[in-house]
Amino acid sequence: MSAPEAVVGIGASAGGLEALRSLITNLPANTGMAFIVAQHLAPQHASLLGQLLSRHTEMAVRHSVHQTAIERDAVSITPLDAGVEVGAGTPFPHSPNQRGTK
Repeated sequence: MSAPEAVVGIGASAGGLEALRSLITNLPANTGMAFIVAQHLAPQHASLLGQLLSRHTEMAVRHSVHQTAIERDAVSITPLDAGVEVGAGTPFPHSPNQRGTK
């Protein structure tokens, strides 16, 4: 597997599903890039984001876990209760710094 040409971070609010779906639908499956998607949702809600987005793209859509390699032409969904840092082509989920009220 070759490394992605670029890593693209995409953030969305809880109501951003339609925008994410539209973006993913209109991306070619062979961009050479890796996409990391973070959506703000309450941790007590189960996320169906991966399942929903996978219906609209030929790219692989996976939930990101600690030290899972970032893949070219794939979408990684960040965990609901974690921030993500990327280093050496590998995402590192971590507890987010709390800002404001939760």
